[in-house]
Amino acid sequence: MPIDEVLDIMEQQAKVSLVFLDACRNNPFARSLSRTATTRSATALAGPAQFDSTRGSFIAFATAPGAVAMDGSGRNSPFAQAPAAPHPEPGQSMNDMMIAVRRDVVSQTREAQRPWEQGSLLERFEFVPGAGPVTAPEPAAAPALSTQVATLERSVGDDKSAIEKFLRDDYLSPDVKDMRAAVKRLYGPSATVFGTPYDAETLVRVKSDWFVQWASWSLGLEPGSLEVTPHGESSAQAVFAMSYDYTPKDKSAARVAGKARLTLELVKTEKGSRIVSEMSRAM
Repeated sequence: MPIDEVLDIMEQQAKVSLVFLDACRNNPFARSLSRTATTRSATALAGPAQFDSTRGSFIAFATAPGAVAMDGSGRNSPFAQAPAAPHPEPGQSMNDMMIAVRRDVVSQTREAQRPWEQGSLLERFEFVPGAGPVTAPEPAAAPALSTQVATLERSVGDDKSAIEKFLRDDYLSPDVKDMRAAVKRLYGPSATVFGTPYDAETLVRVKSDWFVQWASWSLGLEPGSLEVTPHGESSAQAVFAMSYDYTPKDKSAARVAGKARLTLELVKTEKGSRIVSEMSRAM
């Protein structure tokens, strides 16, 4: 069954769509899959392929793209029986739960299998809601509603202006000649990039490997596309459209150009915004 058909139906009927695929022994999405390669031992097209997720969806794979998941020795696979999977903690977000699941599976399989996910959730999702909000005592003299609204609008405006500057001057113009300094300036000590958690040093290697293959490149913020949602005083979510154009060093390779919609989770530090989560979806 084509996964995009399932996602289309779910998108029409639910605000949040969650899909967990524990069937990544061969490629379930390849149109050219041979009729003879239908068993779990087929290796001609190993692992899940990447595809675009629909709005408001979260898709978890038992393993990374191109890799093959293990059946395990018990009734369930390592992915299905990860301790974090059936017992999400109260208040734990979907992304946090998947980090715990990934850690369990990586440990159990001795790093042979790494669960992976992609998605475009528009709001935080928790399987088990956290404790209800604590009712704070009413202040002796609460500010007028108009004052509260004006303060909120000013705060959001300040955040948006600073974040737009951060995106234009830093995120979309990284110093590829000093990627270590660029990553330190852009990201937190650890960050989840496209569903995979990285420490700073690993992220330096990942980013360096990406940019080293291009003879030239350009990234741009699409005018009017930036939307900023503050999460309290110390963090915010930035969603925006980005144009990209990469020219490969290998002249026989094709140029890569287009637009993507990015979602960044940012935290505020003394030195400005830092990225703790980065997701992208082709437009």
